[in-house]
Amino acid sequence: MHVERAFGAALMALVAFNSAAADTLRVATPLMPITAGNPYGPVSLPQALPAQMIYDPLTVLKGAGEVGPGLAVSWAQEGPATWVFQLARDVVFSNGEPFDATAVVDAFAYLATPEGKRDSSANMDVSQEIDSVRARDSYTVEIKTKAANPILPLHLSFLRIPAPRQWRTAGRDSFIRNPVGTGPFKVDQWQDGRINLSANSTACRKAQALKADIRVIAEPASRLQALASGAVDVAISLSAQDKTIVEAMGAVFVSRPAPKIEFMAFVTVKDSPLHDVRVRQALNYAVNKQAMIAALIDGATQPASQFSHDGAFGFNPDLSAYPYDPARARALLKDAGYAKGFEFTVLIDPATSGYAEFYQQIAQDLSAVGVRMNVRATPTTRIAESVQSAQWPAEAFGWTFTGFDSLRGYLFRSCKWHHPYHCDTAMMPLINKAAAAATVRERQAATRAALAYERDNPPGVLLWRGVNFDAVSPQVKGYSAVEDVVAWEKIKVEQIETNP
Repeated sequence: MHVERAFGAALMALVAFNSAAADTLRVATPLMPITAGNPYGPVSLPQALPAQMIYDPLTVLKGAGEVGPGLAVSWAQEGPATWVFQLARDVVFSNGEPFDATAVVDAFAYLATPEGKRDSSANMDVSQEIDSVRARDSYTVEIKTKAANPILPLHLSFLRIPAPRQWRTAGRDSFIRNPVGTGPFKVDQWQDGRINLSANSTACRKAQALKADIRVIAEPASRLQALASGAVDVAISLSAQDKTIVEAMGAVFVSRPAPKIEFMAFVTVKDSPLHDVRVRQALNYAVNKQAMIAALIDGATQPASQFSHDGAFGFNPDLSAYPYDPARARALLKDAGYAKGFEFTVLIDPATSGYAEFYQQIAQDLSAVGVRMNVRATPTTRIAESVQSAQWPAEAFGWTFTGFDSLRGYLFRSCKWHHPYHCDTAMMPLINKAAAAATVRERQAATRAALAYERDNPPGVLLWRGVNFDAVSPQVKGYSAVEDVVAWEKIKVEQIETNP
């Protein structure tokens, strides 16, 4: 129904996008961050959209678990737990404040406060693993970690730096409504549901567009209509089914890989057939991931070979996805004593894009090998409460691994968690070895070994790497993303000539 309405609207509004001003980039997003312009807020699109435009991080993601220079131009590890970062010089915040070591030290100090620990980047464990941060001079920062961390620069790719004096003077709540960073755009006006920005003349990443306009358009069909009518240039977070509509209106449909792996997690600490590794392997063989990807996600991604993705450090390229093999699944179930199958319940959030359709198909695939899966709609907040409390009303739940350090997933997906839903004691030495590694090579090898063991002893059903979809008008040039970070400064909006 959504597709039909949007398609009709698109065809009626084929006005060739010729009403846009060439100096303004207009973006439609389904929502704004609940923390407004807090630099320490969300790290993934769409909620991270304003922050990506306003701030610069210390390091920049390059893909495959590697980073390049950002506000930090170089770094060196002086010891297992001591890093020294050299900062960019002659960088100025959009309000005229100079960027220097004080800004970085202040950012870490905030993350160590109770308020800072509640913000998203603190949840990446940056604040928990840092022992001390100090300025050696105006452009040199020394960071000591509580334990060896050979990939600290990767973790700091999430640390966006705000103007320190403005943060102290205004206070957090006022600052996030009038944020100040060193990024390509600065905020002119922040309203509920809309942000007006202009190019930051002092930015290192010079914006190609003179202005930017971010507006909330909650419904996907309405975002498509706005794109078709020329009211916006970019529509963020659409569905795979929108591709035909987008291309029919002459726009470009963009697949944007998400830094996450989708999987169905099993509560193996409960007394159920899922406690048996043969059963868990069987269910991985029983689900036809490739067919679902082709039918429901336009073939835009691949089945997951492990509980990580190829943009994360430690990803193991030698692992392969479970093939679709229902005969193998039945044999494993028989070997485990479940030749006649069994029944279990999975919790999913129907508000998550496509989840209802995905899990309906998963249920059909499992039914073909004699396993009945009941799907129960449950908000993600309730599922998260179960992860925290271990009060499980079901044997499985829809979940993800999100991030760029494969090892971080084991905080929840192992015996390390205070109330684990899955605890394989044989895996803990592998996880601990990776966590204690003193060099990049050692950590990578140990993390890959852990992922290989987990692939063969799965805590759930591996599905696929996440993918998002955006639509871009033909007058937008240079739209690209690396690991869910869009290079907003590279985007040009060109006026399209209309035929007389």
